[in-house]
Amino acid sequence: MRTLLVILFCTALVAGHSKNKVIYILNKLVACDNITDMNCIQYHEQGEKGWKTLKGQIEGFRFDPDMCYKLEVKDYQVPDAKADYESKRFKLVKVLAKTEAPVEAIPEEMKGYWKMTRMNFDSSRNVADRNISFHLAGEANSQATLVCQTYKLQLVFFEQNQVKFSFKKSKNKSCDDASFDLSMALYDLLSNTFIYECHNGYCSLQSTESGKTVFELARTDL
Repeated sequence: MRTLLVILFCTALVAGHSKNKVIYILNKLVACDNITDMNCIQYHEQGEKGWKTLKGQIEGFRFDPDMCYKLEVKDYQVPDAKADYESKRFKLVKVLAKTEAPVEAIPEEMKGYWKMTRMNFDSSRNVADRNISFHLAGEANSQATLVCQTYKLQLVFFEQNQVKFSFKKSKNKSCDDASFDLSMALYDLLSNTFIYECHNGYCSLQSTESGKTVFELARTDL
């Protein structure tokens, strides 16, 4: 039975308005964009899809990596923000709800060995005969092989059949230029949040923005 993260929303102040905002806070920190040696909170606002990184702290909020949060916040502008830091900041109004993050997040229908059979973002690349495979076996044991590089894989599942992929490099094999380029393209594209649909040993990963299928996977251990 699928374990879902119950991530809720809250209300925040937009500059020049008196209305607060609702934001989801995910329990996993990720590397900040364009900032080395720093991890960022993942969040999104009510009505948004996918996840953004917050380059900075939420004033008055203490992050616990074992919990997911629903926060009520106000936002404000910092006109003299440092380079690579966002000028918009959040201030905590109150914690509306929090829930314990799941330890085992992979639905039963997705556990097992998978091979990528199609990717629709680039019709010039045939992936069916390339080594692009996934072993989904729980949060601590999942891994992905993207052509010539193997990664530890973390999947986090949300409401409405959404899944976020996160990779941590584990092993390197010998790569020619074309294989390395494809591996990096897959890494960038898969490090994202998708809508998934799985039926009879096949899964599709769809864009949260367009709803179009980006990747297709097939079970190899049935």
